[in-house]
Amino acid sequence: MRFLVTLSLLLALTACGGGSVAGKYSLDTAAVKAAMMKAGGADADKLPADQKKQMEEMMNKMVEAMKCDMTLGADGTFECVMEMPMVGKSSIKGTYKVDGDKITMTGKEQGKADAKEETKSGTISGSTITMTEEEGGQKMTMVFKKS
Repeated sequence: MRFLVTLSLLLALTACGGGSVAGKYSLDTAAVKAAMMKAGGADADKLPADQKKQMEEMMNKMVEAMKCDMTLGADGTFECVMEMPMVGKSSIKGTYKVDGDKITMTGKEQGKADAKEETKSGTISGSTITMTEEEGGQKMTMVFKKS
């Protein structure tokens, strides 16, 4: 669970952009659920129908409980605030750069003495920012929509 929270925060870092992308963004839970189901598709298809349904329900509850709001400043700074049950609330602040449809963000979790600065990249398409991260052989896609 901590992996998912950390990954989500890092992905959120990537979803914050500058210039014309400045504004407020929120996690698109429907898109995140669809990406999670697609990523787990091969393994999920091997499960008996009742277990697959349980897995889908668990994923739905987990993603629906995630809250992530980001503010991208016109000055190239961002703040992302994420909240998850059982994990709590976290905030990441940093800077971002946009180059065409690519966004690169560098930030650090606030209030954590041992937090390390991280740089992540993603893509921008209209009012949507998407980031796919792979860690430990698992892919996680986060999608943010401008609000």
